[in-house]
Amino acid sequence: MVILFGKNMQGYLFFGIALITSLLGYFYFIDTQKKYVAINSFDQCVSAGYPLLESYPEICKMPGKQFLNPLQQIQKENLPREKESNDFRNLTYFIEGTPVTFNDGIGILPSNVSTKRSTTTLEMIVPPHFIDINNDTILDALLVVRTIDSIRKPTGAYYVTASLSLNTGYLGINGLYLGSNLATTSFSYIDNKLVLEYVLMKANNKQYKQFVLENAILREQK
Repeated sequence: MVILFGKNMQGYLFFGIALITSLLGYFYFIDTQKKYVAINSFDQCVSAGYPLLESYPEICKMPGKQFLNPLQQIQKENLPREKESNDFRNLTYFIEGTPVTFNDGIGILPSNVSTKRSTTTLEMIVPPHFIDINNDTILDALLVVRTIDSIRKPTGAYYVTASLSLNTGYLGINGLYLGSNLATTSFSYIDNKLVLEYVLMKANNKQYKQFVLENAILREQK
């Protein structure tokens, strides 16, 4: 009888521990859900520690929802009507980690003392390539940007960037350095990868680069 009683007590103990663990897990889940549901603004999202996407306006992204920086959104909405956010030629992109605002396809990359780079003029090469790179069934604008001199002659450096087409208009993202003296470029989208095919000036052989879009950030795949 003592042995049976001991086994019963052991079973009750395990059951009690399992019940307490389940209750703690349930209350933790409920508390987490309440905090999740309570986040309804950009500031609350940032305060909760969710990441900021490299975009303009800034986007705080969390599972299932995201919030635009309202201050930057106001600035964007105050642009003249001919430069609305659905015009990819008049948006802010991040070139070499620096925000560059384009006006009718022309932007100024500010000087950088640390790299001894002087102010550089950038020009979008048109027409862009339209491909859905964020898998939302809406075509996005893929752009090649080049540096130019005072008479709009190319000076060597080329970058790839994109405007993501959202319900509210285009969203400029980061740009990546491609190289210098590109002659031709074309894009394709294969297996969730953006493939750039290009030819260098004074060369006939085709070269390739692959990119992926992760959390609205363009990254090169080596």
